[in-house]
Amino acid sequence: MSESSSSDKPASAVDTAEKASSSDSAKGGDEEPSTVEMLRKARDVDGLSAKEIENRAMQENIAMFQRTQQDQAQNSAQDDKSWLDFPLPVPVALLTCVITSIAFIGCLYELFYPEKFRTAGPVLGVGGTWAVMLSSLPASAFLLYFAINKANRDLEKEKRSGGGFY
Repeated sequence: MSESSSSDKPASAVDTAEKASSSDSAKGGDEEPSTVEMLRKARDVDGLSAKEIENRAMQENIAMFQRTQQDQAQNSAQDDKSWLDFPLPVPVALLTCVITSIAFIGCLYELFYPEKFRTAGPVLGVGGTWAVMLSSLPASAFLLYFAINKANRDLEKEKRSGGGFY
């Protein structure tokens, strides 16, 4: 009679999951222990009720779902660099970066050391030289950043496709 009364009880979600995980564990070998298996061990150790175990399993599943969503959001944010699709080859970006850096240094010399180069002042005038100097520094920094990121992205694409040197 006691067996029939225990079999008449509705199966809890943990019991159902335990049955499913035991059939899954019989199929595979080296998988990590599932949440249900860890909770089953906790029930055996801590003496938790089935309802508490179900609550913990649900909280763990919710946390796992939230972590998965956060990881997907981070991956999509990393992959969403559409500005890297600009059709400027990496060597051209690096060459332009070098040229703008040289222009910046040249402007510094013209503005702050005129006695060593000429007495008449900057060739482009003071305003033009300041404009070139103030625009060339951020341009060279951006071009270097662009070239490095585009080269890394292209290398990752090559690795994924199996082409290139890798």
